[in-house]
Amino acid sequence: MPFERPPPPFDRTALEPHLSADAVDQIWARYVAHLAALEALLPDPDATPALEDLLRTAQGARFHHAAQAWNIAFYLQSLAAPAVSVGNAPSGAVLAAIEQRYGGPTALRARFDAVVDDAAGRGWTWLVRRREGGLGIVATSPGATPVTGDDRPLLAYARPARTDDGLVDGCGMPVLPLDAFWQLVDWRGVAARWSGAGH
Repeated sequence: MPFERPPPPFDRTALEPHLSADAVDQIWARYVAHLAALEALLPDPDATPALEDLLRTAQGARFHHAAQAWNIAFYLQSLAAPAVSVGNAPSGAVLAAIEQRYGGPTALRARFDAVVDDAAGRGWTWLVRRREGGLGIVATSPGATPVTGDDRPLLAYARPARTDDGLVDGCGMPVLPLDAFWQLVDWRGVAARWSGAGH
């Protein structure tokens, strides 16, 4: 059977004014397009494996489309409506890990933003939990994902390319500026993923 295509975990207008309904639609359409391209490459489209399982075995175009689809779905799950995000700050074990590794949420944000700024071109920037239990920040190309390694993704940002004219789409999707991204981060979801209860 075809891959499931769950819609974003929020109403299409929920991220306004930071991301418009049209922008959310474009991101979701990009996700669906990668799934469709992946299905066309599978030898038996009626026997679709889980994306994470496919990521561990696929190569070439199959891996690229699987990684992009998984990344986009995860990116959407990293975001929450501003009304939900108000007062939704790191807490508990996540806050303790942030303080231990970076000194606090403000320093984490500064380091994350610096990794985004230093990365070459569009792609993804991730907050991850390392195998040994600490935090890390990782930048990858558009068609790569930390799922295939030892890191557990906690948070994803679609990093836009930079030109002389400004920011250009992030991984083929509308740009979400970093200032807006931090206002939409779903820290409750980060906490669930930290404990292993989330995606």
